[in-house]
Amino acid sequence: MISLRLKTILNLINNEKRLIDIGCDHGLVGIFALKEQRVKEVIASDINPKSLSAAKANILKYNVSNMKTLVSDGFDNIDLKEDDLVLISGMGFKTIEHIFNNDKSSIINNVIIQSNNDLYDLRKHMTKHFYIEDEKIVFEKGHYYVIIFFKKGIKKYKFIDLYLGPKIRFEEKEYVTFIYNHNKSLIDKIGNNNFIKKMKLSYINYLIKNQISYFNK
Repeated sequence: MISLRLKTILNLINNEKRLIDIGCDHGLVGIFALKEQRVKEVIASDINPKSLSAAKANILKYNVSNMKTLVSDGFDNIDLKEDDLVLISGMGFKTIEHIFNNDKSSIINNVIIQSNNDLYDLRKHMTKHFYIEDEKIVFEKGHYYVIIFFKKGIKKYKFIDLYLGPKIRFEEKEYVTFIYNHNKSLIDKIGNNNFIKKMKLSYINYLIKNQISYFNK
């Protein structure tokens, strides 16, 4: 049994030749992708050899073949191919940014990312070379998780698209309202000595409030 977050990621994987799971943790996404015949081959990698032990144990437990483990700092030790699907889940934006600053990333056409923070910065950074094909929201154990499927190519996005997500802002009222209320609590805590920061966040919430009105039409 896998979590709702991992199941949602798994459902974005369909008929792929090879999955590259960067920072694979327990390796369950790759294992179930193979078991459900969503991919033909999986490379599960992590920067720390000890972190791969759980993935290796699960590969034996679930008796899957065509899944290899590899120690690598991001893409460093991976021979990437154009038709690979890359998965990066459970990391912070700065780590993801570091991974994609590798010249090897230029060959990637498809990537699924679930970042733990800084989603605006993630979308802004990734949409320099990718567009957002799909987005999913998962609420699990008291947390919202945003999962984004990026494809190679360029599209123009508004600020509010990058802040909330171009699909999410029209489809996920509960999440958009949560972001509005979260920002409001931050605004209330910002002192008057940080006026510019307060005004910027207030303007963002003005845009979000307008977006919420879309759901009430």
